[in-house]
Amino acid sequence: MGILALRDLQHFVVNIEKKLDKLGGIFNNCKSFILMTISFFLFIQELEVNMSKNIVLLAMAMATALSACGSSGGGSALSATNTTSSNLGVKTNNNNSSKTETTNENTTNTTKVTFSPVLDVAAIKTSMKEAADAAAKAELYRVPKTIVSSAESLTIDLIDTKNQTKTYLTDSNIELKDYLPKNEVTDVTMKIKHTLTYNGYDKEDKEVQDSYRRDLTQTVRAYNQDYSTVIGYDTTNDDFATFNSSKDASVKKVNKTSYSDKLMDTYDVVGSSIKTAALPTSGSYTYSGKAFTATDKDGVLSYTVDFDKKSGKGSITGIDTTGTITLEEGKIGSYTHKTTTSSGIGETQATTAKGIVGTYTVGFFGPNAEEVAGTANFKGLEHVGFGGKR
Repeated sequence: MGILALRDLQHFVVNIEKKLDKLGGIFNNCKSFILMTISFFLFIQELEVNMSKNIVLLAMAMATALSACGSSGGGSALSATNTTSSNLGVKTNNNNSSKTETTNENTTNTTKVTFSPVLDVAAIKTSMKEAADAAAKAELYRVPKTIVSSAESLTIDLIDTKNQTKTYLTDSNIELKDYLPKNEVTDVTMKIKHTLTYNGYDKEDKEVQDSYRRDLTQTVRAYNQDYSTVIGYDTTNDDFATFNSSKDASVKKVNKTSYSDKLMDTYDVVGSSIKTAALPTSGSYTYSGKAFTATDKDGVLSYTVDFDKKSGKGSITGIDTTGTITLEEGKIGSYTHKTTTSSGIGETQATTAKGIVGTYTVGFFGPNAEEVAGTANFKGLEHVGFGGKR
């Protein structure tokens, strides 16, 4: 077992991110590069790579990251205008796979508001291939020195927990949300299998066939609307195996990890965003919908937006662990990520019936802001995903 359990890795990286924010300067500009480097270092530690090799890899990656930052400005931080809140990012097209994280000082983990790989089979395949390539570079499995042929496969079993229906997907099925029911909270088990096989010759010119396989199981809860989807997912099993099918026919490595806490690792909000300039300029609208956690029964969302005042506030009821959640009034802002501008309300105070204070973030979706979707985060409590229509 490595120096850190995978469950601890997320919290460790979040703490590093906060420290980089405080340091500012080049550390802040290069935050994304540094965090990826540290995450990769911890990943290969977990898979029991030799310590001295890790240190060399880490040093090389850090040097490359800092060099890249120095020449390009580094980072992909969001900037906000006309608001005191920040860090709201939304998906606008299938090619935007960059990630934006909202980190709250009073929470123990992060809510990612991003184009979620969980919702896109092609992105899942890309992510799994990148992980496999990293494992190969760390020599966790062997790729022939001379590759004659190779094959890659990705399959996903999407199992509706309530109805026990099963959907078989491959990378030709792009959007998983197309297979989720609309306007209801859905529980799904997602089983991902990714396999790579190489035929070729090793450095001694012996014919070899090496393969890599990863089986990933995630428990998913999702609230799927016409223009937006809120999804929480929890990794329950992550199995990794590599095989050497040459004459010695040895199994090089098998690693199996199971988790049983039944809590969501991450919540994602994705959809068709709307620019601030396209929002209604007047009128007040109430958005009604649902809210959910990992374990509670569904809650009810009521969120009112006053476009004259450019603000919104509301409540969530029906969730046992929190009681009524008050979503305090927040200001609508314009958020720019690279060349994409989106609208929404950044981190604003949310308070449970027992007085626990957290924050919520909500975005507008649809060509006429027909929907809202977001998350509420509380230290020591399950986080809440929610969405609604007007």
